[in-house]
Amino acid sequence: MSGHPDPNVNRAMADCGARLVPILSPAARQRIEATGLYSPTVIAVGSYPGQTATVPTYAVSAVIVTRADAEVPKVLALVGTLASNALSLARSAAVLSGLDPSRTPAQNWPEDAPIPPHPALASAP
Repeated sequence: MSGHPDPNVNRAMADCGARLVPILSPAARQRIEATGLYSPTVIAVGSYPGQTATVPTYAVSAVIVTRADAEVPKVLALVGTLASNALSLARSAAVLSGLDPSRTPAQNWPEDAPIPPHPALASAP
């Protein structure tokens, strides 16, 4: 998994003249979205050398997983720590820029997540 800017992409663009290619074809988008594994996103302007526009692409959503019978206090402690630091986390890593500190953890749960949220998430502040 990689976020943006990715050091390898950065090096390729800076040293080799590589460029980002947006995924615009309706047929490609349909095939990608049909998998249910990716979410539409953009690579922000200036993430890489010479990048002067946003680039439409797809991302893999990452989720923290646990067993359904994990201890509720531990789940709530982890969720609370992440929620209380969501703004700084989102600012520190572009891959986390989708975190919205004004939303509850349950509201931040990806709609297209391949698994349901832990039951404790519903009661998280």
